[in-house]
Amino acid sequence: MNEYLIIKKITDIDEDDLNIMTTWMYNWWGKREHYSFEEVKCFMLHSMQENRLPITYGMFLDNKIIGMYQFTYEDLSIRPDIYPWLANVYIDKDYRGKGYGRKLLESIKTCLLYTSPSPRDTER
Repeated sequence: MNEYLIIKKITDIDEDDLNIMTTWMYNWWGKREHYSFEEVKCFMLHSMQENRLPITYGMFLDNKIIGMYQFTYEDLSIRPDIYPWLANVYIDKDYRGKGYGRKLLESIKTCLLYTSPSPRDTER
């Protein structure tokens, strides 16, 4: 069976995929942090930016979303000076242990290689 796997930046998403991603995040951290499902959904919807943070990437297998990760401004409130943060790295439970997590992490490395250097990097 040939599988079509793609990892891409999400800037527009259909309602079904948005609900899947929201469910992942709600069950992972939303309930624990006392957010409603709708609050997590709002967070997810507004985390799909084209050219500014937060940015969301999705992993799609045969056009079905099976994983995701995000770059955000903040993930540790005591260090707002450090960004972007890699956050919400997730693989659907049905696809874990099959190498998809490794492919997702490889795409993160590739994405980071093509980002602009910070001013600190160019001063050296």
